[in-house]
Amino acid sequence: METLVLGMGNPILRDDRIGLRVLEELEGLFFDSDVTLRTSTLAGMNLLECLIGFDRVILVDGIQTGGEPGSVYRLSPRDFVARHALPHLHNIDFFRALTLARGLLPDMPNDVVIIGIEVKDVSTFGEDLTPEVERSVPQAVGQILQIVKEGWRRPSLIECLPRACPQR
Repeated sequence: METLVLGMGNPILRDDRIGLRVLEELEGLFFDSDVTLRTSTLAGMNLLECLIGFDRVILVDGIQTGGEPGSVYRLSPRDFVARHALPHLHNIDFFRALTLARGLLPDMPNDVVIIGIEVKDVSTFGEDLTPEVERSVPQAVGQILQIVKEGWRRPSLIECLPRACPQR
């Protein structure tokens, strides 16, 4: 199975570059031709093109949930798709776009895992991560290596359309 590990972020906004930083650490660790490492500064619907042709995708990005900075979470698209009607298409987020794309494009990935790292400062210009977030890099790398090693099968996003998902 073709796997994409995609690190996302803005390289000049401190902790927002965490996805890019994790990918820097992963470079040289993969010798498997079935794993592709890429980075992206794109967001929303613009990311969909990056996913075409892969069976599995691991997205690595900063997240703000109010948790402890540097916490590393393993999430699924289901954790992000709200259970109400789709918003206006100009305001569509990446996970809603992925839901739509899975129904329309045959080459979208079946399995998506998100490694979200709790960030602290995403508004200050700078290329260094805050210390708390920098310390999370080895844990995020370890989780990604474990996911690739074990393989995974989570419910695909198409199986988790807002109407079909049970309430938590």
